[in-house]
Amino acid sequence: MFYFSPDAVGRHGPTTPAPASNLERCPQCASELVYPFDWDDTDGRAYVLALRCPNCEWTETGTYDRDTVLRLDERLEDGERALMADLDALTRANVEEDFDRFIAALRADQVWPMDF
Repeated sequence: MFYFSPDAVGRHGPTTPAPASNLERCPQCASELVYPFDWDDTDGRAYVLALRCPNCEWTETGTYDRDTVLRLDERLEDGERALMADLDALTRANVEEDFDRFIAALRADQVWPMDF
C-alpha cells in the first residue's frame, strides 16, 4: 500500500475511462468517504485517480471520464463545506463555554491580577 506517492498514478489503472460510477462510495464497505490521494489529467477528457477508503483501507487506481470526476469533486467540496461548518460551530461553542467559565470565575472572585 502507498500514500501520496508521486509515481502511484498510472501503475495499476485501466487505460480506457471506466463507466460513470459513484466514486465516493466504497465498493467493499459502502462508506461514502472515498477520496482521491493521487490523480493525473491524461488528456482533459479522462482522469487517472488513485482512490482510498479510510474505513476499510480499500484502494483502487482507475481511469474515469471528466463528468464522473467532476461529480466526485463536487461531492468532496460539499463534504469540505460541511466539515468547515461543523468546525465553526464547535469553535464557537468552545469559546462560549470558556467565556461562561471566566465570567463565573470573575463573579466568584476567583480571578486575581496575578493570574495574568
